[in-house]
Amino acid sequence: MAVPATSKLSYKITANVSYSCPTTRSQDLAEHDFGFSNSSCENRRNVSDTATYVLPSGPQISSAGITSWRYASGIDQRNNPQITVTYTPTTVTAAGWLDTATCICVPIAGCHLDHDTHWLVGVIPTATYIESVQQVAAPISTTTEASIPVTTANLSIPTACNAQSAHNLSFTVTPELNGVAQQGYSSPVFTGDEKGVDSNPIPFGALTLEGIWNPNPVGGNSSVSVTITQNACGY
Repeated sequence: MAVPATSKLSYKITANVSYSCPTTRSQDLAEHDFGFSNSSCENRRNVSDTATYVLPSGPQISSAGITSWRYASGIDQRNNPQITVTYTPTTVTAAGWLDTATCICVPIAGCHLDHDTHWLVGVIPTATYIESVQQVAAPISTTTEASIPVTTANLSIPTACNAQSAHNLSFTVTPELNGVAQQGYSSPVFTGDEKGVDSNPIPFGALTLEGIWNPNPVGGNSSVSVTITQNACGY
């Protein structure tokens, strides 16, 4: 591109990036009703019940597990039950013992049940997991005066994280001659990882273009650089 001395050439450059960040989320699982009773007048009863849960899952979800629980409402209990609720990443267990029932005992006739000992309650576990959430940065543009033979533009991109995930970069370069837009170039999407994305040199008429994204944020921003090289032969 031959530019007369009285003309001013600049390049409008726009960068688009997308990536994913790990986000911790919580989700209540289905309520499970635990219920134990003992109607024996003579013997204490040992009890245990375990609920096993299907955890949140999906291609963007990892590290799912139960991390807490709560009672759905008050405990319905009578006499002296001793029950403990525990959990693992996939289960909730209620276990312990129930004291003997309340009985009326009459000499010779023996004992008969007045009321049982029981422990009844609903338990709601909470699972936490990490979800990889896509982040799409708003397009960032800059206009840079041309410098022969190499023009470099640096764009600062607000960036939330640099996780181990796919990183995508695309960019446009539009020459502006005396403020009038000329035919420009729109790149495809180039993919890299947390180490960076490089389009490698791209021929565009008498120019060679290259876009590089360093996704590691510094002060909340990462950097995209676009280099425009005037080919020696011209045209």
